[in-house]
Amino acid sequence: MAIELILNGDNSSEIKELHDLEILASVEEGNVNARITTEQITLVNNYAKLVRDYIAGGANGTTEGIFEGLPLQIQENGVNVFDGYLDFLNDFEIVNPTTVKSRIKKHDGNNNFQDRANGLTFGYLDEINLIGPGDYLDIPYIIEKDFNFIEFSFIAFQIYAISRDLQTQIRVAAQQVANIAGLVSSGTAAGGAVALAAAQVALTLTFSLALVIILINLLTDLVRYIFSPIKYHKGIRVSRLIEIGCSYLGYSYNSTIADLSDIVIIPTKTGINKDDQESQIINGIPIYQPGVGYPSASDFGYTLGEIFELINKLFYAEFTIQNGVVEQHVIDSTWWLQNSTYVLPDILQESIVTNANELISDKLITFKADAKDVNSFENFLGHTYEIRTRAGTVADHRNVLLNGFSRIDIPYDLPNRKNKLNNFEQFAFNLLDKIDEIINVFVTLAQSLQGNPQTSPNNLTGFISQRIGCNILETDYLHVPKIMKLNSQLRLSTNQRDLWSAKYLYDNYHNKGSFVLNNYGNQYYIYKGVKVPFGFEEFNQLTQNSYFYNSNGDLCKLEQISWNVSQDFALIDYRVKTKYTTNLVEEYIEEA
Repeated sequence: MAIELILNGDNSSEIKELHDLEILASVEEGNVNARITTEQITLVNNYAKLVRDYIAGGANGTTEGIFEGLPLQIQENGVNVFDGYLDFLNDFEIVNPTTVKSRIKKHDGNNNFQDRANGLTFGYLDEINLIGPGDYLDIPYIIEKDFNFIEFSFIAFQIYAISRDLQTQIRVAAQQVANIAGLVSSGTAAGGAVALAAAQVALTLTFSLALVIILINLLTDLVRYIFSPIKYHKGIRVSRLIEIGCSYLGYSYNSTIADLSDIVIIPTKTGINKDDQESQIINGIPIYQPGVGYPSASDFGYTLGEIFELINKLFYAEFTIQNGVVEQHVIDSTWWLQNSTYVLPDILQESIVTNANELISDKLITFKADAKDVNSFENFLGHTYEIRTRAGTVADHRNVLLNGFSRIDIPYDLPNRKNKLNNFEQFAFNLLDKIDEIINVFVTLAQSLQGNPQTSPNNLTGFISQRIGCNILETDYLHVPKIMKLNSQLRLSTNQRDLWSAKYLYDNYHNKGSFVLNNYGNQYYIYKGVKVPFGFEEFNQLTQNSYFYNSNGDLCKLEQISWNVSQDFALIDYRVKTKYTTNLVEEYIEEA
């Protein structure tokens, strides 16, 4: 086995200890491919000089400098088997002018990608115009304010007074029309008298129409005052954030997570000008609040790395990188199994460890309620879901080994949907519906008498009915960002809590971690330090996808590889799905 190292395209020098290079690859939670670490390799002579010159060039601008690793490849019998770079940030040392020590990292490895994603903020992507208004969604919301009886009474009295005047003018107009009809039918009226009477009717109708316009405006002002108009906060789809961030880092993105495309974030919101809003409300101008749609600097999710962590946390998912694509799927997704290429040889394994110590008897999935929005507590159902695992039968309670508590904290609030009209809104809706009918009849009559074309009917009730399905907020401010599932109209569905809640996440995703559900699917045997034939081919297969099958066709998952590149074997730790107890039951608690 001829192994050769190429550093920055140069293979003319020598390297010490390459054949003693120890590689440790471990699979961390949330990742499918392995995080690779190596012992330091020692570069000497020309290689050492190349590295020192490269780092020194960062001071005068002749090279990219210490914050960009030098390209490095390892070839086996002339075939490239490792593509990566020197890591100058971790355990790098210039020993003397002819010797340097460094660790290496693999391109397209999760550790490399994760490090870059953790340092990439959406504020920066906004600054360089890679994210902007075209990526945002305008999410409708309403505010239900406290009812002010005095102000309502004042406007209501004005409406009543004008309505009485309008009724009087309608009766006068009707009498004038009747008088004209009488004059014409008797045949005794002079032409001038009829013309005068007609002019009086026209004048009365014009005045009545003016009263109608005033009445409509007052009613509109009343409705807008009592019922806050629909406003809009900027938000963004989580999938769009991922796509933009991955594209900047040079990757595309793929996911089979069913709900991901429907999930929308509204970040925390401050700095809203109330004076501008009042003017817009009075003039009937739609209110689109200022700000951006991506998570703010104070929100979890401001970096691309945090968004990946959020998706893993929500959907019990993990990710890997294959062929320039970031693949993110739920644990045990068929995608992982279909793309697995390594098959474990038939090897006798006698030492067995179970994963029983991983069972946490009490788990809690929780969303973060906004303490400054009363709606979050009035509609608290769905924010928490507790899963308790207990023994089915117990011989001696003193010997029970079930224990522990863990929580999955999702640092976002759930939305609160406007489900129906309250009693006052229903009363107002019915009243305005009748007023719409009366006004529309009168307007149609007046326009017909004046020879004007028909206009669209008045619709004061729509101002109220369109509020159904919107987010409800106590104020325009959001002190905790919200995460929600929206329909195609960007509204919340009627059964919102059935479609998006802590319970929903457990029932559809996190139950894969259950020691009870899915035929006791999270019970495993763990095999440690298993000696297997190994080379760079197996290394690349397992570090790309930690799922594989053994010779019996059982699904396995890698935990760790320890391999010296000079040897044709490695020691691996892995686990196999194996049911070892059925004496467990789960209890569920959803706090309302």
